[in-house]
Amino acid sequence: MRVLVTGASGAFGAPLCEALVAGGVEVLGMARRRPADFPAGAEFVTGDIQDADAVDAAVAKVDRVVHLAWFMGVAKDREAAERINLGGTRNVIAAARRHGTEKLIFSSSVTAYGVTPGHGPYREDDERRPDPELQYAHHKMVVEDELLASGVPLAMVRPNIVIGRSVSSMSVAVLATPVLVGVRGEENPFQFVHQDDVMRFLYAVTTGERTGLVNLADSGTVSLERVGEILGRRVVRFPAGMLGRSMDVMFRLGLSDVDSVALDMLQEFPVADTTALREQWGFRTTWSMEDALRDTRRAIAGVNVLGTRSVRRRDAPVLPPVGGAPGSAANLAPAVVRTVSDVLPPSPFRDDLLARGGGGWAQRRSHDRRLVAVWAQREAALLLGPRPGTDDPQVAVGRVHQLGDLLVDLVALATDEPAALPQLRAVAEALERAVPALAGAVDREPWTASLGELVAAVRTGPTAWQ
Repeated sequence: MRVLVTGASGAFGAPLCEALVAGGVEVLGMARRRPADFPAGAEFVTGDIQDADAVDAAVAKVDRVVHLAWFMGVAKDREAAERINLGGTRNVIAAARRHGTEKLIFSSSVTAYGVTPGHGPYREDDERRPDPELQYAHHKMVVEDELLASGVPLAMVRPNIVIGRSVSSMSVAVLATPVLVGVRGEENPFQFVHQDDVMRFLYAVTTGERTGLVNLADSGTVSLERVGEILGRRVVRFPAGMLGRSMDVMFRLGLSDVDSVALDMLQEFPVADTTALREQWGFRTTWSMEDALRDTRRAIAGVNVLGTRSVRRRDAPVLPPVGGAPGSAANLAPAVVRTVSDVLPPSPFRDDLLARGGGGWAQRRSHDRRLVAVWAQREAALLLGPRPGTDDPQVAVGRVHQLGDLLVDLVALATDEPAALPQLRAVAEALERAVPALAGAVDREPWTASLGELVAAVRTGPTAWQ
């Protein structure tokens, strides 16, 4: 199977390319610029989604297309958004029809439903009424209709608000403001989905045969106050009229990317019904909303976003680059390497964790070690608490990823602060214990491909389980 990923330099395109390559899929990535971390095992072509000839040439080489190229700005350049979102998608559709593409995968958004006051969770066949002035949402609806009318076999997903430690989006920027702003008198229930679950779903639907339309989110909702509590941010509510006028002023002054057209979404963001996701597609999110918010908190620790600018706070530990960075375990303190090696058996997976931690240590900024020790204790305690459903292989995948990400942070931080070593060992041991739940799925489920090495290592390592 050969797959084209448009928008391959984006927040979702690049990691999807990496995941597909790890699963043995031939990948052709397309974007205007090649990202620095584009996987070596994939082919890359420089091209603009607005260039019909470039799109046609790329589609001609593949069996399937994942269309992720999208203009993410809001109200700043309406003509550019139309050229990329609408014109670019029409180029993809035309090429897919011309070359008989066997499957087209598109990531839409729950914002396509629009806002209907008092509406319950939106099912996939509910009417969509996005405000035409909210261009992002309106374009999603238009593109959905044109894709559905194209006749090309289609898998289309509507994720809710995507968050996580390496998501760079307007939604995450809003969560990083000094205070979270809400509308006075409104309930403001929100629904999130972690980036790992979006990637895992896109991988599964790209490599599988299923077509159709489905919402993607963790079940339930969380209040704005609970979001603020988890993120450690204060919540302030204003009357709707005052808030709308403030949004317009900040937009005109270039201090914000959104104006009051987004106020309806702030008052009542669409909540997705996930019944079809679970019962028809057999897919379960591996990150709860609260765990996803905690993961996001780690990414924005020490940062306040003020309009279009970010300011570093002095009252929080400065963590390594999000998720670690390519580096060498030689940077690490011997006690750190020894602690991890005592628990996890030799494997490329373990080597990658240590290398990422080493790279994170080399790129860290100076920080107050006392804050690091407190942070390590708190984060380990939160993640090591009881977790329901961890015998489910899908949930276990998320558990392993969560523990692995925290382990990378702790590996980097413990090199400076030995007091974090107990938490480092505890997280490594929890990671080792979480692996057996993957055994039943790793040989048959594509979304576990990257964890196969870890399963094999634990099966045969010095602490092998039966």
